[in-house]
Amino acid sequence: PFSIAEAEALIAALHRDWDEAQGNYDEFRFFTGLRPSEQIALLVSDCDIGQGKISVTKARVMARDKDRTKTSEDRLVELCPRALDVLKRHLALRARLVLAGQIRHDNLFFKEDGSPIGNLQYPWVRWRRTLRALKARYRDPYNARHSSVSWNLMVGKNPLWVAKQHGHSVQTMLEVYAAWTEGAK
Repeated sequence: PFSIAEAEALIAALHRDWDEAQGNYDEFRFFTGLRPSEQIALLVSDCDIGQGKISVTKARVMARDKDRTKTSEDRLVELCPRALDVLKRHLALRARLVLAGQIRHDNLFFKEDGSPIGNLQYPWVRWRRTLRALKARYRDPYNARHSSVSWNLMVGKNPLWVAKQHGHSVQTMLEVYAAWTEGAK
């Protein structure tokens, strides 16, 4: 996973190197821990700003929408203050693009031209280019999810809550993440 400092540097670079939509997409990923296939499938109607939650019920895999998540378990993800802030900024950007006639769909995340992100190749290419420009050790975008889980465990969040938030069994989460968090600062 990324340290907080590494993640902040990458997030700042993604915002700088690309457009606001891409920066928001990647920043949101770090602070929600969503699977990439779940994140690109989110619709505006999945967001509850008032409650600070998003509903994760579907995925987009190989450019095809699926009406279930990887584990076939729907979940309600509580947004931390940072994720909620990103979501609010992103919805404001989306509203501006809707008014400009650039968005005519319900997808939450989109490309800079307003079209939906059809597959994971588009954000992955940008992620890779920015990491290379930073001369940072390469880690694929899924590591933002790993970072989110690890950070939650390191700050003392209840492991059952962390597992439910991220769509894991407690056993899988502890087997995978216990080694990463042991001895971490």
